[in-house]
Amino acid sequence: MRPRPDYDKRAPESMRLPLGLLYSLASMSFVLRVFFQVNASVFLQEFLYLSLSFDLSLSFVSGTLYRAADSNWMCNKYVNKEVTS
Repeated sequence: MRPRPDYDKRAPESMRLPLGLLYSLASMSFVLRVFFQVNASVFLQEFLYLSLSFDLSLSFVSGTLYRAADSNWMCNKYVNKEVTS
């Protein structure tokens, strides 16, 4: 049985976004390069590029909004706890 990974050793919060974007761009360029080598139609290439770009921007915006909402909820939780106690 493998031990659970230590989640505290992840990349710092300031590095997660650049590393995630770099990984996403690298994977997108790899997929596009494979499609160009296979000589897929131009429509399919454009559709793939636009869908991946939209997916990346949507995941970035939703992740940012989720983190903002989560941090706001945590702040309110601790502020209310200190005020009531």
